[in-house]
Amino acid sequence: MRISTLLVRILAAVFAVAGSIVPEICVALDREHQVKTGFIYSIAKYCDWDFPRKPGGRFVVGVYRTKAYDVDIDVLNGKLLHDRVVSVEQIRSESDIPGCQVVIIGDVGADAIRRCVKLCRNSGTLLVGESEGFAQDGGTVGFVIRDGTVRFDVNLLTAQADRVTISAKLLVLAEQVIR
Repeated sequence: MRISTLLVRILAAVFAVAGSIVPEICVALDREHQVKTGFIYSIAKYCDWDFPRKPGGRFVVGVYRTKAYDVDIDVLNGKLLHDRVVSVEQIRSESDIPGCQVVIIGDVGADAIRRCVKLCRNSGTLLVGESEGFAQDGGTVGFVIRDGTVRFDVNLLTAQADRVTISAKLLVLAEQVIR
């Protein structure tokens, strides 16, 4: 058998196996972000924002620099949080972040996290992120995966600086609380 024929057969086998695995990986990722979406809603329920509420105002959940949540996060549209209707919006510019009550930030570097944290000082914005070490780098709630399970860390110092009070009931569930 010629080497080129053998190479073609090997590649065909690799693609056949990859074709059966990739959909399973995509489904697992979808489930992960469905779980994270549920966490975001539940976390927001156990927080209080120290800002004036406009009657009939919206509760804005912003999504910044991530497509991972795609349609999963849209299930929050129209739900009620703190007597306000949730509106999920794609955030195009860092300057729009402080206008949201919750902002989900994709997997970005420490410098981008610190810029967003600085923008949110005293704004009443809860920053939620997926970057490794998100809470340690100043984000409010950072998702972590432990033993295949979605967990979260909380940076209580950031929450306080951003005028967001996090319930002790929620802090007990956190993997790590930074004080």
